[in-house]
Amino acid sequence: MMKPYSLLRKSKKWYKKLFLHLLDLAIYNAYILFKNIHEADVTFLQFRLNLIRQIIEKHGLRTGLNSSTRPKSQGHKLVKNETNSKGLIKYKNCKLCYQFKTGKIRKQTSYSCEKCNISVCPTPCFDLLHKNAHI
Repeated sequence: MMKPYSLLRKSKKWYKKLFLHLLDLAIYNAYILFKNIHEADVTFLQFRLNLIRQIIEKHGLRTGLNSSTRPKSQGHKLVKNETNSKGLIKYKNCKLCYQFKTGKIRKQTSYSCEKCNISVCPTPCFDLLHKNAHI
């Protein structure tokens, strides 16, 4: 009954698998209790969708940074790098990923700040670059 709607996904972390399995069991137990109490003809899928709707109505839907929490970039604009003679976009190393990540990781990006002329990832490096003026 639970298998078609399972939350389990491929993950190397055992604790994520365990958490998602326990969440699946809790939802299924709630479905059984709901059917016993309300004697309603509701499928497991309908129950899950209704549960999701109720959670979203109560707590809202959170999506990353909105415009009010983003740092003001005062003329700085993220643009795609120009193309080469073959029409391919030029990829460059992100300055912040290389400079501040452990192990000197090189991350290729096709974006840069138009005003600073520095290659950066769209998130989070662009925001970090302009939040910290000393970089």
